Amino acid sequence: NETLTDGTYLHLSCVAGYKLVGPSLSKCLVNSSWSVGQPICEGKFESPIPLYHCLLICTCVFSSEITCSERPNIDAHLELIISNVTKFVPGDNQTLACNDGYSLNGSNVLWCGIDGEWETPFPVCDPITCDYLRPPKNGKVTPSPPFVVPYHGILKFTCDEGYTPAETSVLQCVGWNTWNSSDVSCSPVECGHPGLVENGFLKGSEFSYGSRVAYNCNIGYHAKGGTTLKCLSNGTWSLPSPTCLRIVCSQPDDIENGWKVFKGVEYNETVKYFCTRGHELMGEPILSCTEFGQWSAAAPFCEAITCPPPSQIENARIRLPRGGNIIGSVVAYECILGYRSKGKSTRLCLQNRTWTNDEPECVIVQCESIPLTMANGKVHGSGYEFDSVLTYECNDGFS
Repeated sequence: NETLTDGTYLHLSCVAGYKLVGPSLSKCLVNSSWSVGQPICEGKFESPIPLYHCLLICTCVFSSEITCSERPNIDAHLELIISNVTKFVPGDNQTLACNDGYSLNGSNVLWCGIDGEWETPFPVCDPITCDYLRPPKNGKVTPSPPFVVPYHGILKFTCDEGYTPAETSVLQCVGWNTWNSSDVSCSPVECGHPGLVENGFLKGSEFSYGSRVAYNCNIGYHAKGGTTLKCLSNGTWSLPSPTCLRIVCSQPDDIENGWKVFKGVEYNETVKYFCTRGHELMGEPILSCTEFGQWSAAAPFCEAITCPPPSQIENARIRLPRGGNIIGSVVAYECILGYRSKGKSTRLCLQNRTWTNDEPECVIVQCESIPLTMANGKVHGSGYEFDSVLTYECNDGFS
């Protein structure tokens, strides 16, 4: 309940166990108010408790003037934020800030004390640093540790072959453990989509460094060029995309004693072979062009249709035409002298590789029967076959 005069200072403190939050000096002003807001004591109680109340109106009483120095003896890296005030009396304050690259440790306000001294402890400026960054995956950082980087210090990181920095390769410390970029990573080089091919398709959906893709051609087409591509470290593919060309077989072979019929030589086209009369097709009659660009089998050939060699018969000669025993050939049997053919003497070679008729038979020639006896004479010899001799002889006295 004491009346305080204008210009009077109160020095404020808290009881044991509490901490003062706010200025420790307050000045009674001419307008009967205090120069600073009401501080509080924080500590044991959940709710802060006001330390004092300005209850009575101040009265104007002149007192001797106490002032603080214009510049206190502070950290060399502290700067005063200059105002138009040149004289500081108890209760006045100055605002402080650290030089660039330093961080304030303590209050940024200095108060002029009742004794004409700036209140301590003075704040200090700590150098701003950043912790050393670990190298990114697939990359490395230079220079190598120390593990603390000064303010505006620079780290450079490089990526392994086939990888590139996500944002920047140069990092600068711009605040407490704060770098100018938050993305420190190495991303694989992208080669991009290698392109589609006509009449084919692509296998693979990864197009970054080290990835492989494979091309396949549709059925009936074959690849011209490499089909497996690899993404290289320079962002290009190891090979150009292939081309899918229509599969084409060579011209089908001609065959002797036959002919062929076909429309084309592309994949799945066919060729059909035929033989001339008297010949039989040996092999596959129909060939197809496969996916390997080759015909499904070797060309057939036409073999002459032949009958088995004609059987030899006794007492006969066989006569064959120049062509031998091919279809249509006629074999003739000739009986030797004194024999005659019994049955057809010629045989024809048929399509079914058989001869017409059975073999003939050469039987000995028989002469007409004549008497083997005669009156008044006698007959020598017997039989009527070829080369048989009958001798007639008359008895004596007869001729």
